[in-house]
Order: sequence, then structure tokens, then C-alpha cells
Amino acid sequence: MRSARVNKISEVEREPARTVVVFGPDWTQWVEGILREGEAFVIEYHSARMPDCRITYRGSDWWMGAHVRFHPASDVVTTRLQPRVRATAESPNPIVNCELTIPSGTTRLEMWFENTDYSGCQAWDSRYGQNYVFDAEALKAMKVRKALT
Repeated sequence: MRSARVNKISEVEREPARTVVVFGPDWTQWVEGILREGEAFVIEYHSARMPDCRITYRGSDWWMGAHVRFHPASDVVTTRLQPRVRATAESPNPIVNCELTIPSGTTRLEMWFENTDYSGCQAWDSRYGQNYVFDAEALKAMKVRKALT
């Protein structure tokens, strides 16, 4: 179950018309809207899922990225997940996000996430190497806020 605080932050700070793929702090993931080829979508990632790599040096922050493969193409798009607000002692795990466009002809989306920092720490969120997959049926008929398994 997601907290009311997470819902409130998400609803206030994002454009309501955008499709959003949410990776929640409690290891749940869901889609708000419909994923359609040729259209933009937002990945909203709660960085509390990978809280270990947070060492900074001389203003250089830790890095969190999304790796996305749009099948049937084999190319992987890697993009930085940008924090909405800077991490602080009171809020060390901010929500991070990015926007991507689903290329025409995409039959499946595959995603996994990486976190690194100045010390060389590296962490992965990939469903234990299985990655997060959204198949062609899901791209055509994903229901609003349907939980993914």
C-alpha cells in the first residue's frame, strides 16, 4: 500500500495528462495512463528503492539512471533520472524522473535502473536480472493505475 504522502507529492508535481510509469518506494510499480507508441511518458522512480550509493564530493552528486530497451530494437537508451528536489538530510531519497518517447514499431519495453556515487558504489534495480517488462498487449491496453506483476 502506498502512503498518502507519496500520492500527494506525485499528483501535485506532475502534469496530469502524461502517462507515468511509477516505481514506488515499497517495491511496487504501476502505470498511470496508457503507454502508446509515438507518445512521451514519464518514469517516476522513488530513489528509496536503492538508498546505499549517496557519497558526494565537492558538490558532485550521486547518479541514478534508467536503462530502457524498446523491442524489437536491441539498442538501449540510458538516461539520467533527475531529482525533483535536491537530496537533504531530512529527505535523502528524493523522487527522480525522466521523460522518454516510445518509438514507432515498439512491441515491448524493458527497463532497469542503476545508482552510482563518487566512492565507486554501484547498485542495480532489475528484478534480480529479469528487468521490468511491458509487453505489446500492455502497450495497447494498459488500464489506468493497474498494478504490474
